[in-house]
Amino acid sequence: MDEDERRKMIRKASEGRSIASPNDGGQAGRMKLASYHAKLILGSFRADQAADPEIYLTAIGHLLSRYPADIGAKLTDPKDGIAGKFKFLPTVSEVKEEADRLINAERDQSYRDNQLRKQWQLRDEQERLDEREPLEHRRKVAARILRELKEAFASGEHEPYNVFVPTFAPQYADVVARGGKPGVSLEDKNRAGVWVRLSWLQGRSLPGNWKQAGA
Repeated sequence: MDEDERRKMIRKASEGRSIASPNDGGQAGRMKLASYHAKLILGSFRADQAADPEIYLTAIGHLLSRYPADIGAKLTDPKDGIAGKFKFLPTVSEVKEEADRLINAERDQSYRDNQLRKQWQLRDEQERLDEREPLEHRRKVAARILRELKEAFASGEHEPYNVFVPTFAPQYADVVARGGKPGVSLEDKNRAGVWVRLSWLQGRSLPGNWKQAGA
């Protein structure tokens, strides 16, 4: 088969594979556009590089119909597409690899754009907060909260009740009056008593001169 005959075969294979109009939609429109892109790919290489131009156009057309239309447009770009990258007519699998690469690149770019957009949104929100509440005011509020926490812990207000005083301990009546929590010993569930704060038995804010009691 000479070159003229092969080109006639390519033209015959591509009959009816024209680019879809902007109003074309659905599967038929996507297939027309994909077939058009397949024709552009085949037409960018020597005609004798396709063993069967009709089968090649059909396979590439069906492949590209599974991708967004802009992928086919990028693949057929003379500079950055397949024609600018391959010296010989690519196989179907090679076209698929290029299409997947473009899809992944678009997805990665979309992710980066989304992250950047979120960062700008956070920055704008922070700037709005700064305008409503000056930095010096926030520092004063933080210092006040820290001071109150230190005072609360120093006074034992948030100290846990983690020391057990049995009923026979000499401090029992005093810690009951102080507000000890009734309970039983962890070592002996039959031993009753009260749970108190450690500071009560260490001489801090004690109701009397106590000695440390054991559980």
